[in-house]
Amino acid sequence: GEYPEIMETLEFLMDKLVTTKHGLPILQSLFNDSRSNKIEAT
Repeated sequence: GEYPEIMETLEFLMDKLVTTKHGLPILQSLFNDSRSNKIEAT
């Protein structure tokens, strides 16, 4: 997409939150939303 850095950052944060188990549902939903928006944009 147009913002690969942002996607890489999101994946990095996802990995960090998986280890702590804190805030994961919220970030998971944000990550899914961004992926859905990316699919709609194409």
